[in-house]
Amino acid sequence: MTGEHETTRQAILHTAEKSFAARGFDGARVDEIARETGVNQATIYYYFKSKEELFNAVIEARLADAQKFRQEMKEVRPEPEILSRQVLDFVLEQRDFLKILMLETLTSSSSNHWIFRLMDFIRTAPSDSEEPAVEKKHWKLAWFYFAMFPAAAFSVFHEQWSDYFKTDLDDDKDCFARSLKSCTGALREAIRGSSKDGR
Repeated sequence: MTGEHETTRQAILHTAEKSFAARGFDGARVDEIARETGVNQATIYYYFKSKEELFNAVIEARLADAQKFRQEMKEVRPEPEILSRQVLDFVLEQRDFLKILMLETLTSSSSNHWIFRLMDFIRTAPSDSEEPAVEKKHWKLAWFYFAMFPAAAFSVFHEQWSDYFKTDLDDDKDCFARSLKSCTGALREAIRGSSKDGR
């Protein structure tokens, strides 16, 4: 795909993501996405055969971003405090995407379970050097409900929170980053303890 074609495709995906986040899959309209992107509907259908294919492309692109971020963190291995902040920064950048995942997981009649696919790209098991090893399914369940989901919720709601409680966005972000670090540390210890106790 040439540079011009790729630029157009990315512009469509960007606009579509905002539309799906604001209106949901059923409420989003291809003609509106085309108008907001500055192209005609035929151009949209040149790149994507249907609204469903466009929706799937938005999801797959963001999941690829998550996988890339995971790999980068794996290679860099930042200190826990820095990692917590970097994870939060990444999650905040994915606000529209996370709104889509939450909305469609809750309202879709399909069995895609979009939000759970994020777990395929997040480190959810201890490394080989960490003892004792725990069952992957236990680690994944705990990580989703006590770390990833709260971070996603903060990403989606933090601006409304700040507006309602008249708080400073940067202060809220710092507070949540510290809390996330504490919670994930406690989570690791709790899971290790459960494994030692044979639970």
